Amino acid sequence: MENKVTLPPKYHFNNLYYNSPLKCGDIYLIQIGRMYCDEHTEILSHVHTDFFELTVARAGKGKAFANGVGTPIKQGDIYVSLPKDAHRIVPDENEPLEYDFFSFYTDNAELASELGKIALYRGSPTERVFKDEKIGDLIANAINEFGEEKPFSKQLTEHIFMQIVIYMIRDLNNSRSTDKINKSRSDLLCYRLMNYIDTHVYSMKSLEELSEFTNYNYSYLSTLFKRTTKKTLADYYRDKKLETAKLLISEKRLKIGEIAEKLNYSTVYSFSKAFKEKYGFSPKNFGKKQ
Repeated sequence: MENKVTLPPKYHFNNLYYNSPLKCGDIYLIQIGRMYCDEHTEILSHVHTDFFELTVARAGKGKAFANGVGTPIKQGDIYVSLPKDAHRIVPDENEPLEYDFFSFYTDNAELASELGKIALYRGSPTERVFKDEKIGDLIANAINEFGEEKPFSKQLTEHIFMQIVIYMIRDLNNSRSTDKINKSRSDLLCYRLMNYIDTHVYSMKSLEELSEFTNYNYSYLSTLFKRTTKKTLADYYRDKKLETAKLLISEKRLKIGEIAEKLNYSTVYSFSKAFKEKYGFSPKNFGKKQ
């Protein structure tokens, strides 16, 4: 998905394959590039679909946001964005960020399973930062390969991308064991439910799917979720759909009817009614303000 900036950055190199992902072995490339921000640059909120993204801070500092929650990042940090995230970046005014980015997904079942664990246990926007100089160097090498045609560039980038993904899995999945111990079974189950809704907001037809996903009775899940989070599953699902709708409207890529269909509303009227009940204005009026 193409980045949007309030003012042109000092430097922006971007190989974008959002509409037609570039197959590189088992890895499908969405985009890879480098951004040198200035004090006015802001990467506005945009919704990821089914891909992961790594943001590697080369210099400066700023905040990376996921679903409205900002996390400070600085030189040497790597921030991971997950599928279905509403993502944006705000550079520091005094020390603007310089960063590389790499967005991808995979059709390799083994890799996809491990990446799914990252999405499950690293869903909190405050648990997304890690460090790995190898990954930073590999992404820089891959960007260099896209600068000009070189012999065996395709084969080399396939190996580079595979290494990046494997190092990412090792870093993030090996460091989560102590975090899991501190979470109760109820918390973990509720987190699984929220993560499923977050990552299936476009495809879910009914909350009953959660029963099949967890092998628990829906009534039990509903009661547990309300007791643990103080919010009903229906409210969480509704809010997630409407938050996503708001971001899609802001992007101005889809018409209101297309957004309603994408989020599985039965009619545009039912979508508009739910949107107005939550935000106090219609989707159409909100779009005019953007």
